[in-house]
Amino acid sequence: MGAVAESTTGGPADDPSGYTAVKSTAEAALTLNWLGSFRSGHEQVGNWVHGTWVISKSGA
Repeated sequence: MGAVAESTTGGPADDPSGYTAVKSTAEAALTLNWLGSFRSGHEQVGNWVHGTWVISKSGA
């Protein structure tokens, strides 16, 4: 998690209730470009067929 503790009450430094988790500068500036989905073409599925476990290539 990219959060840091920020004093929000101005109370004693050893009082945990005086702090709130906020995004760090690095986390707030983070941007990601979505590259899309990757499918290898080797996906397989398993199903019971007439009492036998059968592995076959996925149709998706």
